[in-house]
This record gives sequence, structure tokens and C-alpha cells, in this order.
Amino acid sequence: MLNPKSLVVALCIMALGAPAALAQSVTADEIANAGACPVSADGTQRLVCACAAGGAAGSVWGSGPYTGDSNTCTAARHAGVIDVQGGVIVVTPAGRNADYPSSSANGVTTQGWGSWDRSFNVARAQVAAAATPETTAAADALPTFSQVEMADAPVCTSLATDAPDVGLCRCPAMPAIKSVWGSGPYTGDSDICTAALHAGAVDQAGGAVLVIKRDGQVAYEGGSANGVTTRNWGSYGRSFDVVMASSPATLAACSVLPGDADTLACTCPADDGTRRPVYGSGPYTADSDICSAARHAGALAREGGTVNVIRIGGLESYRATSTNTVETRAWGSYSSSIIFDRNQE
Repeated sequence: MLNPKSLVVALCIMALGAPAALAQSVTADEIANAGACPVSADGTQRLVCACAAGGAAGSVWGSGPYTGDSNTCTAARHAGVIDVQGGVIVVTPAGRNADYPSSSANGVTTQGWGSWDRSFNVARAQVAAAATPETTAAADALPTFSQVEMADAPVCTSLATDAPDVGLCRCPAMPAIKSVWGSGPYTGDSDICTAALHAGAVDQAGGAVLVIKRDGQVAYEGGSANGVTTRNWGSYGRSFDVVMASSPATLAACSVLPGDADTLACTCPADDGTRRPVYGSGPYTADSDICSAARHAGALAREGGTVNVIRIGGLESYRATSTNTVETRAWGSYSSSIIFDRNQE
């Protein structure tokens, strides 16, 4: 039953329709091995699964995210991820939400609900363009960039005549579909972000890409991939390939500072809402979770990245605060503390 505080939100969403569905890149093996989607996704693990053709009829609460006991394929229909033909979807956990408003979209009307501990989002599964020996060899020599460099990259447009051999740019979320000729390489006047969608270098969430300048081709063959259809063209003097930008992957994932370490550089994933125990408000006890503490301290971007941890002396007491969506806990005396080195960012 819809609780009163969600009524206004629900009415707004009903007027606007459900949020636009996003696509997520998966491997060809995940597509090939996708089993039938469970009746409800539970909201505790990522799934790549298939919804059968013929429609879906089951109870759904919310408008994205959906409660963990919602019917998975009916939620996918509501989100516009699949139609009556069914298809392969990606289900990702979305944690606890205080309110799940109802709405009507794509022939499905969902119900409202209040607080629920588990939820999920749904997305269309898309396969990145297959790598060729040429692109695989080239990828080995491509530069990598920090999360900050990728976040600050200029917005992509089209290939400039004086563009570098390899350039970094960023596609916004929900990029508009514009004209593209070819299927990789693409003509130099093609829209880079639309080409990136076609190549599987980004999905509808956007992201940073590398634009690799190529020689002109005598012909460009169009094709359909990842929801984008490109066009044929004849000879054109400039062309490009586009691949996902990446960061160095040599650092270990963060957890807590090892007992024998005074400093540590490690990596934290993008923020998915997970919060682990943190004690104090900076400094933090040395047994605090590094990623949650770094988010509390403002030392970590939402998309994740590298953090540099320093051990310092302990305190007689550590106070609890709530900052940057992280709630820390109070503690008494502890032998050592951690802080974050901002000079290394």
C-alpha cells in the first residue's frame, strides 16, 4: 500500500513515465550462458539472465529501483529494457531505499511501497564489439589515465583535423544518437559518442573513451550493434576507432591497513552504496574500512580510484559523524590511526 509521503513523488513519476533504461556491457559468454531470470531478483547479487517472449505478468513495487521481491521480467518491461519479444537483461543490486513510488510505463503499472532493505535495477545486456588482432595489439600500447583525468576530460564531439593520434574525451550520460558512418573505423566526421555506443566502448551511463586516429578508408560499411545503426559511405580521408579509457590496474583493492604497513596505495571501486565500519571522523582508527573512510573524508570520487593511506598515532577517543553519505562510529582509545595523503591525488 502506498504510504502518504510517497504520493507526490509517485504522481510525478506517473506523469513523466519510468526512468529511461540503461544498457550494460557484458561478455559474449555471459549472453550465451544466460539462464532464465528468476521470478524475483532478490536484490543481493548481479545477474545476467533471459526473459522469455510473450510478455511478463507479475507484481512489481517501485519505479527503478524495484523492491527485491518484485517480478524481475515485469520490472524489465516497465523500465523499457525488453518488450514482448523478451531478451537478455542485467540485474544489479541497489541496496535499501526508504520509498518505492508507483508509476505506469510501457504497458506496466507498478505499485508503491515504503521502506525495503533490498532492491534492484535492470538494464539491457549489450556485447562490446569483438576485438581484432589489430585492435588487441594496439590496445596493449594505449595510455592509461587516472580517474581524475578521465572525469575532467573534455566532452567528445567529432574528430578534429589536428587531433592527436590518441585522444581522451568523455561521453555524457544518455548521449544523443547522431550520425555515424562505418563500423570501426568510423569516418572522421562521425559523432564520437554515438560511435562509442555502437562499439560498446560506453553504455548509456557514458564514460571516458580513447579516440584513435586512423588513415582514411576507401569504403565504410555500416551496421547495427548495441542499439545503434550506422551508415555506409564511400571514400573518406580521415577515420577513427574508439575504445573505453582505462586506469592502471596494478594496485590491490583496499580493505583495511595491514598491521605491518605505515603507508598504502590501493584502489576503491565506484560507489555502489556499500558502507563498511569506520570509527572516527578523521583521523580514523587503523582498523576502519579504507574506502568508506576515504568517502567520508572526501578523498575519493564517486567513480572510485586510488587512495593513499598513512598511519599516524592513536587517539584517546574517536567521535562519530555523518558526511558524504557515510556515517562513522564512535570509539575509545586505539593504538594507531589513518589519514589520507591528498598530495598524491
